[in-house]
Amino acid sequence: MRSFLAFAALLAVLALIIPFGAALALPGSLPAGPARSAASQTEPPRASSENPSASVPDSGSGGGEETGSSAPAFGTSGMEESGSSVSAPSWTADRETGSFLVYDRGTGELMNLEAGEYILGALASEMPPSFHAEALKAQAVAAHTWAVYSANQHREHPDESIRGADFSVDTTRDEGYVPKERFFSRYGANAELYWPKLAEAARQAESLLLTYDGEPALTVYHSMSDGKTEAAENVWQASLPYLVPVESEGDVLSPDYAVTETFDQKTMRYLLEQAFGGVTLSDQDPAGWIEPLERSGSGYLLSVRVGDRTVHGQELRNALSLRSSCIEISYGGGTFTVKTKGYGHGVGMSQYGADFMARQGVVCAGILAHYYPGTVLMQVSRTDGAA
Repeated sequence: MRSFLAFAALLAVLALIIPFGAALALPGSLPAGPARSAASQTEPPRASSENPSASVPDSGSGGGEETGSSAPAFGTSGMEESGSSVSAPSWTADRETGSFLVYDRGTGELMNLEAGEYILGALASEMPPSFHAEALKAQAVAAHTWAVYSANQHREHPDESIRGADFSVDTTRDEGYVPKERFFSRYGANAELYWPKLAEAARQAESLLLTYDGEPALTVYHSMSDGKTEAAENVWQASLPYLVPVESEGDVLSPDYAVTETFDQKTMRYLLEQAFGGVTLSDQDPAGWIEPLERSGSGYLLSVRVGDRTVHGQELRNALSLRSSCIEISYGGGTFTVKTKGYGHGVGMSQYGADFMARQGVVCAGILAHYYPGTVLMQVSRTDGAA
């Protein structure tokens, strides 16, 4: 019930900020997956989800946004660990959560996918296969949990925009789900090495869910933070007790952690006027077009003045197609210089942070416990007796 109330609160907030939500590409009210949405994308070159398609996070098609990984050991999600194996309490699932009805936005088709099949395809979409096995397993658990969370919400409140499906993906853009044949086409000879690695992580994750207060958690994720993850309420104006800022120091070692882009005055004016119709920009003072006003404790831009408007940092990020809302802007000689750190919305698990943690010896359970504090990793026990 508490999970539904949190979801309802997010819906209510989005209803009040539809223009803002649309600007953030927030699908409906849950994270849809790597922000390709909340929830996710992994490799910096492939902007991904900020977490999947029917969702609150601007994360991907499964609760993510751009892919990534993380930092030293921290606890265990309420369970005992032995290597990468876990002894976890049991969460009883309805047998229907053993498969998902998925709407493919790219082809317009509805797909019936077994849980294991979906998890494997989501993992292939959301995280680089070269990442450590424990990071891959953590990502697979996050994708599985997000899918169950989304399915539970959409089965109770069907969304006609995704044809009544549990959530949506886009296989034509590799967002949220990548079929085996497309994976092999992308990775060529390396696919023979990578696919079994992903399949093993998916197999283990199929029997695991991350829960909070006895219900599936909203497991959004992103590629990499600016060194500290962001609070959910600073991105979607609604809080959850396990989507809070945590350190993710390994992110600063990630490829393309800090990126600098330049915009000439004409281009900047065009982009700002396109994003914020009717905004007034002084011809005499281009340096004053953009003024940061407030940052979160994690360093992300919360409020910024654009001309005669005050907007959210995420709106500016979208207007300029930037990698994150951890933004610094300067002006000189007719050129705007824009520096960003991290990639994605910054909420939940950092994928590059997770990979960093795994390479320091932290197993899946510890990674999840760190990025989703207060959650409990549970074994899935289905009502038909299957585990």
